[in-house]
Amino acid sequence: MVWLDLLAEREVAAAPPERRPESSSAALVVLSEPDFTEAVRDALRSYDRPEALRSNPLVRSRIVLQRTSRSDAASAERPALLRELILEAADSLRESARDAKLYRAVDHTYLHPAPTQEAAAELLDHSARTAAICARASVASPTISGAGRSGRRKVSTK
Repeated sequence: MVWLDLLAEREVAAAPPERRPESSSAALVVLSEPDFTEAVRDALRSYDRPEALRSNPLVRSRIVLQRTSRSDAASAERPALLRELILEAADSLRESARDAKLYRAVDHTYLHPAPTQEAAAELLDHSARTAAICARASVASPTISGAGRSGRRKVSTK
């Protein structure tokens, strides 16, 4: 309906219409799969720093904006919502016995980080290298990275 009103207004206007301020929906960001995965990695690295999360593109993603109480939610509210989504995605890894070790890697690396990589590896009963590989693989997990939308399982250890 808004589109038809705009067309009608333009058709009968004597002068070109003024530019209207962009709505809050213009803040929506749609990321490619590689950009999304990188944004998830950055969000996990910044999980305990809300000021750093504020600049993450995921705070302007559809999944975060759908959780806001109003369409023009303050940017201060969005990092907290992103943290909630990260926790929910990580918690869902616990539901599968196969993904439980990925949850432990995410938990000890990002959510409740151990003081050192060696300490995280010890908590995971792995070598430091294996613990780092598990942490990277957990980020690429369809649950965490969103790759599961297409049904593909993508695990990367780069």
